[in-house]
Amino acid sequence: MHETNAPIGRIAGLLIDPPASLRLTAALLALALVANLFVLGARPWAAGWIPAPWDKLAHLSVFGGIAGLGWIVFGGRGAGAHVGAVAIAAGIGLLDEFAQLRLPGRSAGAPDLVADFVGAALAVLLLWALRARSTPAGEPGRCARVDAGPG
Repeated sequence: MHETNAPIGRIAGLLIDPPASLRLTAALLALALVANLFVLGARPWAAGWIPAPWDKLAHLSVFGGIAGLGWIVFGGRGAGAHVGAVAIAAGIGLLDEFAQLRLPGRSAGAPDLVADFVGAALAVLLLWALRARSTPAGEPGRCARVDAGPG
């Protein structure tokens, strides 16, 4: 492996089969992220803190982070990890939108939910692709190549 690819290879190696310590750390970070989302999001200064359209980038990032951490917690294997991580992140996004209904200066909206879902799906897709690219051929999690045939 080339020197420039070594860190990516090590990270990918951890994602192929996350050890229990990494899964626990990811769970704790996800809980902290979600707690901060609800606690800090309820503060009066949170209304309009990130102006449109940049707030959608914040939604993509936060919910992508939640889904990515969830993917690691689930071990990154199988449909359960992929669908579960996205579903949990999107569910938290839905709860966040409902919470905003009762907060002065805040509003709930479908565009925020879409940004939450897209961020979660992109994070899981990126992790899946990294894992599939790094998993040796023939092992679970490796995508089979499809031969396009001649010309």
